Amino acid sequence: MDSPHANNDNNTNVIETITTKKGTKIYIKTLDLVHVERAALVVNLAYRGPNFEGNKQPQQQQQEEDDECLVDGADESSRTTTTTTKKKVWTNEEAFFSNGKRIDEDGLKKEIRWQSDNPLLKHIFVAEMMINKQQQDGTYKEMLEVVGTIKLERDQVKDSEGGMGLLSVDPAYQSHGIGRELIHFVERYSKEHWSLHKIVIYVVSLRTELIAWYDSLGYHSTNLYVPYHNPDFSSLQRFDLQFIQMEKIL
Repeated sequence: MDSPHANNDNNTNVIETITTKKGTKIYIKTLDLVHVERAALVVNLAYRGPNFEGNKQPQQQQQEEDDECLVDGADESSRTTTTTTKKKVWTNEEAFFSNGKRIDEDGLKKEIRWQSDNPLLKHIFVAEMMINKQQQDGTYKEMLEVVGTIKLERDQVKDSEGGMGLLSVDPAYQSHGIGRELIHFVERYSKEHWSLHKIVIYVVSLRTELIAWYDSLGYHSTNLYVPYHNPDFSSLQRFDLQFIQMEKIL
């Protein structure tokens, strides 16, 4: 049976090592200051696309991938199929928002500080994988690099229900099954370390294919709709945004 497996890894700060169904090995770690620059880039590429404000990286070639979808309580992106070309294409928030950043490095640093002070209320994880990167001298070297993020949080330590968000995968690696494994990891972690019994997410209600993808992972609609609230409505491309709550019993 071709199934992913997880095990402890001896590398420093690795919480878990996971091999996806596609055979990609990823290393799950806690978001730290050393990850901030790369993690911010990954989140913005995934949520805003390559044209987000301030992006200095070359546009990466889009790849077809298995229904990897990204979502959190305020943003989401997903893959869909066009009816004209029947080709798999990556869609992000450009249909809903302007090309501003989803989050910047200062924002992630604030999250890290809050996480350090409240480790049982918020935990942001990154997924790293070995990337063969070109160096300044033109040679290539294998290096660990952040390719995904995900966040787990709750209001109070006594709560048995938690929220999942900030799920992102670098568009260059969305064919590797990383997003799905990040979700499964958070589900395991939340049950084993936080004693949670339920995970709640919020999905843009207009994204029916995204809702269907989460449904296939065991998340089901509660029929609760939450309007989008943001003081900066100038960033909106549409004004009918609302989110549907979905949940999964662990």
